[in-house]
Amino acid sequence: AIPHAVIIMSIIVVAVATLLMTSSSIAVLPTVIATAWLVFHAAPVAGEDVVIAAVPLLPALLTIALSARQVHASVRKRFSIIDLLMVFAWSLSTPLLLTVIALLMLADAQTVYPVAVPPIGPVLVSVLLVHLMAFVVGLGPKAWRALARRYRVPLSIIDGVGVGVKTLAALSAAAAVVGVILLVIGWERQAEIMAAYPQAGTAAKLALVLLSLAYIPNAVIGVGGVLLGSEYQFGAASVSLFETHLVPLPPFPVLGVVPASSASWAWIGLFISVAVIVAVMLRMRPSPVMTLSAGLATWVIVAIAVLLTGGEVGAYSDTGLPVLWTASLALIWVGGIALAVTLMLLVFQRRQARGESEEDPADYAEQELDMLADDAVPAEHAQGEGAEKTPDAEYDYAEDAEDSEYSEYTADFAANDSENDGDSMDKTDAADNTNVTEDSGEADDVDDADDADELGETAAASEDAKNENNRQNDEAKRTE
Repeated sequence: AIPHAVIIMSIIVVAVATLLMTSSSIAVLPTVIATAWLVFHAAPVAGEDVVIAAVPLLPALLTIALSARQVHASVRKRFSIIDLLMVFAWSLSTPLLLTVIALLMLADAQTVYPVAVPPIGPVLVSVLLVHLMAFVVGLGPKAWRALARRYRVPLSIIDGVGVGVKTLAALSAAAAVVGVILLVIGWERQAEIMAAYPQAGTAAKLALVLLSLAYIPNAVIGVGGVLLGSEYQFGAASVSLFETHLVPLPPFPVLGVVPASSASWAWIGLFISVAVIVAVMLRMRPSPVMTLSAGLATWVIVAIAVLLTGGEVGAYSDTGLPVLWTASLALIWVGGIALAVTLMLLVFQRRQARGESEEDPADYAEQELDMLADDAVPAEHAQGEGAEKTPDAEYDYAEDAEDSEYSEYTADFAANDSENDGDSMDKTDAADNTNVTEDSGEADDVDDADDADELGETAAASEDAKNENNRQNDEAKRTE
């Protein structure tokens, strides 16, 4: 209730000051308070046979900010689902009750003052939308993520909503820049509009300027919708990037940004929205699920914003952007471009990962040649250089092997060693060395067929050594 009390007290202070400055009767104060309450909720207001539904959006944004802050303070610490439901019910029921009281005050005052009760349905819808947005914003990302975990909702959906909000914020900033450019270009129209009030004093002109400033959010939403490709309507008048058809508009300063016609190159403004969306997506890098969530969130937010800023304005029956068409364009632009950028980034990342995992063919061929050159070195040459295979090298090789070929080879080598040791206990050390030389020659013959000449010499030397060994054995037997 604190935000509502702050709003009501602010309205009372401003209303009393205005009545005193204009020397008006204090009896009209309840009517002013009730009308201002509706304006602070973007609800329609009415006079004698006049309904203004497109009221300034800035007061409603202040209401959303105050209510969201109160909601956030209520759920900032630990909260239960019951607490959350109570905050939700209180956030909606209190402003609805106060709105009903305001409508009753207007109904009582319409018999005395030139006011009327606006359409009740749109009024209640506007109040509900304003405070629903305040509740959603007030919970904050942490509370929404906690609720998502509680009910097993993918967190990427919550993150996607954040992507959609940031995208709309960037689009709004771009629309504001375009609006300022249009304001500078059409400054002469601003002067003509102010000249339409020759008898207005300084206070009246100041009030007109302040009212125009309150309509700035409406102008930003209108320019943003046009940049998405939609069409802004003001009664029979229409403004878009492709065609502009104007009728006499009210002498209101904020309408000075409306150009008299659309240039033939104005459609290039579509690329402003495309560039902004692409820049946001490249920075956020959302997943496919996040892009879909961002598109849907964009659709909902744009639909609510367009609904609150449009409606009847006196003789101009239909004012604002088409709700469904503008929201659908936002969904197509944001969701479609986001999905395209996301898929492009995924393809690029996979290609980059695949390129890093595969070796360069030229480097691979060079490594193969180096390995063959190392295998072609004779065993005697390797031993001559002092190169000796260590047990650590054998372990590494066996560990890196993809099959058990090296393990089988090692087992057979150990078995042969044990058998040779049993058979040659009575042989001399020279004979053992000769057998090792023979085994080395045979292994070299198996490993490398290209060194046939060297292997032939080794085999001959082994044969001579074997004959010498046999001769020494015979002499040893004869000696015994």
